Amino acid sequence: MQQQTHTSKSSLKGKVAVVTGSTQGLGEATVRLFKERGCRGLVISGRNEKRGQELAKELTSTSCTAIFVKADLENLDECRNIISVADETFGSLDILVNAAATTDRGSIWDTTPEDYDRIMSVNTKAPFFLMQDAARIMEREHIEGSIINISSTASYGSMPMIAAYGMSKGALNVATKNFAYSLMWSRIRVNALAIGQMDTPGEDEIQRRLHCNSDSDKQNWKESAELNQPFGRLLKTDEVARCIAFCASEESGMMTGCVIDFDQSVFGAGNSPVPPPKEQWPRANGMTFTFDEKKDSKAQSAPSTPTSTSKTTKSKPASTPVSKSKPAAASTPPSASAAGNRSPGGTRWPPSPAEKESKTTAIPPRVNDKNATPTSGELAKDPENIINPSIEHITELCTSITSELQESRSAANDKKKILSNKEVVKNEEENKGKQDRSKPSATMSHIDEPYPDEDRPDPSEFLAMRKMQREGKFDVNRPDDYLPGTDPFASAKMEKDRVKKQYSSNSDNCGKSKVDDWLGSDKPQKRTWKVKEEKPSSPSS
Repeated sequence: MQQQTHTSKSSLKGKVAVVTGSTQGLGEATVRLFKERGCRGLVISGRNEKRGQELAKELTSTSCTAIFVKADLENLDECRNIISVADETFGSLDILVNAAATTDRGSIWDTTPEDYDRIMSVNTKAPFFLMQDAARIMEREHIEGSIINISSTASYGSMPMIAAYGMSKGALNVATKNFAYSLMWSRIRVNALAIGQMDTPGEDEIQRRLHCNSDSDKQNWKESAELNQPFGRLLKTDEVARCIAFCASEESGMMTGCVIDFDQSVFGAGNSPVPPPKEQWPRANGMTFTFDEKKDSKAQSAPSTPTSTSKTTKSKPASTPVSKSKPAAASTPPSASAAGNRSPGGTRWPPSPAEKESKTTAIPPRVNDKNATPTSGELAKDPENIINPSIEHITELCTSITSELQESRSAANDKKKILSNKEVVKNEEENKGKQDRSKPSATMSHIDEPYPDEDRPDPSEFLAMRKMQREGKFDVNRPDDYLPGTDPFASAKMEKDRVKKQYSSNSDNCGKSKVDDWLGSDKPQKRTWKVKEEKPSSPSS
């Protein structure tokens, strides 16, 4: 019973899958396993049309239909055509495996813009839009689909010789987590496998072409690489394909957003890695970890891998004379066919000084032109253009330099004079403004003008007038009888308060005081009426 449950969970019966890069290697092993586990539709994609058609014909049966779609993932139109053909053929999509990738070599020193664009297009841009188109179909058909991206352990930093490749896989890891989060409510799971070095036809071709220097190295590179692995072998495509099928089936449950390390190393554990000397770094043939072409010969003589079995040539004796008159020629980079299709030994970027000189027009020599008078700028740029200068040349050169200095000094003096004149004018304007501000303006009224000393009141008179004001001796109906700085109605208020205190208790039947009659009141009058009660008459009356 337990065996039947396990089989049903790992089954892919009735599902449709698209696998890129499936004409060989890991992609081929994946489509073969998917067919065994019950997929009803398979879309094989790659650049090798002959191999793809043969594989599709081989996997097609009564229970499974396999088709081949030729596509170069560097071309976005061909890339998006893969999902379009799958939708037209099967009408749905359950599984997408992004297994195609390019592993072109290139370090920080020699990766060209063309190399970078191609690596990012194939390894990052193509999977992005493949996932976008696949998710659109899955949501439309309400399919709880699964997307598996084949990443690499190089995404955690990588070796110097595959810098751009490591960047592209790191971006793919971020896309895996972002898409898993975005599509979770649609129940579309997205995971990635970060695999290490794997035994594939593509890896064999790269090692033979870029890392082997002899026929014996080409035959024994795999054995040498497996000796340094803890499990004594490289990863095999069939075991990685089983992990892909696990992520694609219901056996993995709701697992999503995971980047699974599938390698013979544990990243983050152990001692912190310390880079060895550059001579020990793995490199492709013709690859140099320097911007200086003069050191290319030394770098090329280094072994391609630490376990290389190629014999080194004996160095020449140190006593060999070296000519000092002729500089040593820079070593020419190897051809692209010998060092790889792109960066290793290919076009350098940025261009070397020698390449720049070959593209620019050379300065005409001045060796035989004795009558030509060089300028100071020409002599500073290239003093070797003048060989055995005469006394006349030196005299004319000194004269030109002296005239240039005199002109610069005169210009500086003129500039100083202009600045000094501007400062004088500015100071005059400031002084004039100060004088103008000290004088009274013509538009000022007589009120704003300061009082002369003889017009100011005497302090004793001021105090006497203030006392009279407080005592109420000024007429309250004349508001102009007040001193500056005092309240003109102060005496009226004082008189009102005095009268109010004196007659506040005297009021008539209506509740109105005499003070209100004299001075007026803002309060409404309070009117009351009392009804006179009649006494009942006695019976005797």
